[in-house]
Amino acid sequence: MNICSYKKKVIIVGNSSGRGGVQSVHRNLLRTYEKQNYNVYLISNLKSFIRYIFSSKKDVIVVYFSGLSILLSPFFLTHKKHVFFSHGFYVNENIKDSIVRFFKKQIYERIINISLFWYSWVYCISPSPTSALVNSLRFSRKIYVVPWGVDNSFSKYPINKNKTYKYHLSFLGRPNPQKLKKSSIDIFMKLFLKSKIVKNTSEINISFLIPKDNKYSRDLIYYLEKTYGCKINKFINLENENIQYILSETLYFFNCYEWEAFGITIIEALCSGCNILIPSTAPILPFIENISNPPIYKYTSPEIMNGKLFNNNKKLAKLRPSINKVKHYRKIFTWNMVINEIHNIIND
Repeated sequence: MNICSYKKKVIIVGNSSGRGGVQSVHRNLLRTYEKQNYNVYLISNLKSFIRYIFSSKKDVIVVYFSGLSILLSPFFLTHKKHVFFSHGFYVNENIKDSIVRFFKKQIYERIINISLFWYSWVYCISPSPTSALVNSLRFSRKIYVVPWGVDNSFSKYPINKNKTYKYHLSFLGRPNPQKLKKSSIDIFMKLFLKSKIVKNTSEINISFLIPKDNKYSRDLIYYLEKTYGCKINKFINLENENIQYILSETLYFFNCYEWEAFGITIIEALCSGCNILIPSTAPILPFIENISNPPIYKYTSPEIMNGKLFNNNKKLAKLRPSINKVKHYRKIFTWNMVINEIHNIIND
């Protein structure tokens, strides 16, 4: 008999291919469990679901769900431990801004709410305290908090020990009006001048690492070039190794979204040796500020606070973080730790 049949098993219901946060979580769970000598069943379509039905159902220790896949939880009731990832949350938006997003939010929340109301056996996990709070109120459920880790390749990538860098600012993620705000980037330009990192904004070198180009990213780049004369580098759909190189050559990583539920790209940047420039309301802050003089620089978002009352007078550092600080983030944001925390919760 094949020795693999004696391995403990894990089931992940959802997709693991793509650049999105949900897919990244599934992909890293799968890889980490496999390295720990588990058999992992990834159920992402009808074919894989049918294959699972005819497979051995013994020794499955946990089944993971994300999003609407939670509807399938009753089909796995032969396994006692079910975990639902409430990855993020929808913020309140005006129906005029995006009719599709508004109705998607309404439908999504109702389906999840009804499912979790009936599925009392499911453990719910969010990646940040803010996400857990919002989702516990919306779904009337206890939500545990387990922060995500980074892909192992980020932890193993050589740390740039030089004091020099190529890019003053880098953004990694989907280019949209939430993550990239002109009003916030205007603040960054002023902070770079005030901190005397540059004498003129035309010296600022910015890289955008995006999965694909769109009208918003093109309009923003045109705005930056016309208004500030910045040097712009646009990289589309890069492999991890290329992303890691650019981040290792970046002074500041930035994200303008005030309510980013966690922000995997933020910890990827920290593990690559970047300083971080994010709003003071970012939910990830409790996890990344917990060291002496963290390389975290917060600004007051003009989108949610009166800029005249809360001025952005922060002085930015001119150097990248120390090697010890980079090693600290690489040590705590691991998927082995994520799995251990989840197992502690479901086996308590």
